[in-house]
Amino acid sequence: LGLGGAGGLSRKGGSDSFNNFSSFSGSGSGGGGKGVPAVGSVGFAIKMIMVSQEAVAVHSGAASIQAQTNCEVIVDPPGLLYPGTSQQQVLITGPSNAAAQQAVGLVLEYMKDEKGRIMNDSRDMETGMGSVRFVVPNAAAKAIIGRGGTNISMVRERHGIKLHVE
Repeated sequence: LGLGGAGGLSRKGGSDSFNNFSSFSGSGSGGGGKGVPAVGSVGFAIKMIMVSQEAVAVHSGAASIQAQTNCEVIVDPPGLLYPGTSQQQVLITGPSNAAAQQAVGLVLEYMKDEKGRIMNDSRDMETGMGSVRFVVPNAAAKAIIGRGGTNISMVRERHGIKLHVE
């Protein structure tokens, strides 16, 4: 899921305006202080939030992800938490949807623990399973859900994942 361009995503004085964003999380198998710097032209952005241990792992691989995808991966410093959570923000910006999706796939690989799990805030996760949180604009959250919940139901059924929009 992307946020069109980088508008509204830059940090200003350590805080963002989060009134127009929703948290999107799913589970299953399978920023800088002066704005969002770009590796190439920014055509697509994805915002994820994750626990500190996973953010440290992603930060260690950010240069490799950038080299492979031409996407910038910005991990907030420890202690700077996404409002209302105990999680850090990771912002991925790139020249295209395809590049950003490839970067997300690599981020997910770095987030895995030794048992192949992405724990996030989950306490109990089976080997090879994961829990991931994305932050999307409210308009995108409405599109994910769909009229009467049709889109979210289709995604759950088609991909066998638990999907929650809050």
